[in-house]
Amino acid sequence: MNKSFIVAPAVLISVVVALIVAMCFVGKNNVQNFQVIQSPSGSVRIQSDGGYYFKFFATTWTYPKVNSVFFSNETAESKDRDGVQVIFSNKGEGDISSQVVYRLYTNHESILKLHEYAHGDIDKVVDNLVLSKLKDIAMAHASNVTSSQAIEDRDQLAANIRKDFVNNNELKDIGIVVEQFSITKINFDQQTKDLFKKQQEADLQKKTAEAEKLNLQMQKEKTIAEYEKQVAESRGKAEVEKIKAVTDAQRQKELA
Repeated sequence: MNKSFIVAPAVLISVVVALIVAMCFVGKNNVQNFQVIQSPSGSVRIQSDGGYYFKFFATTWTYPKVNSVFFSNETAESKDRDGVQVIFSNKGEGDISSQVVYRLYTNHESILKLHEYAHGDIDKVVDNLVLSKLKDIAMAHASNVTSSQAIEDRDQLAANIRKDFVNNNELKDIGIVVEQFSITKINFDQQTKDLFKKQQEADLQKKTAEAEKLNLQMQKEKTIAEYEKQVAESRGKAEVEKIKAVTDAQRQKELA
């Protein structure tokens, strides 16, 4: 039997075994992530540097150091349609679509506390923790304003939510630090839209009436000014005629 037919499979098997052993002994972390590494003995450490490292059959869970997520009903932003539903003080309804940036890589104690909750499942567990707190805060602030106020001053509503949401202590306690929050869109119920449209029409009519009133006042003032000008001109002409008549009379008297 040709030795090549024996050596080739043996080499292939050796390569496969070497790869398996390497995968068990060596791990890799990308610099934008950190990993929670648990050894067979149960000890835990955090790998935050990028590159390869020895893990010796350890189990690893990978998390991004910073994560950006949309909680939105806009399909272009989130397929989960997880915008925050709110009710305003005038009973109008709406859903708030937003973008949130949060940090997970803080200190060793917080990372381990977060890992106890998540076990590597950032998309469901961690995002849901963030979304749950966002719902509480957004609904509380929405209940303090009318839907019309939310439409007219969305930036103020966003600022109020941001104040309580960014660096929220309850999330900090479990290892999540919210760094940024912004509202991308607010969708209102049809009744609110209709009411706001009526308010816009009323405001427009009021502004139109005010403009017409101002225009009439200007026309009145212009007419009065024109009349006074004509009166002044008439008086001026009369004075001129009077002076001329007196002058002519005096001249006639002198000639006589």
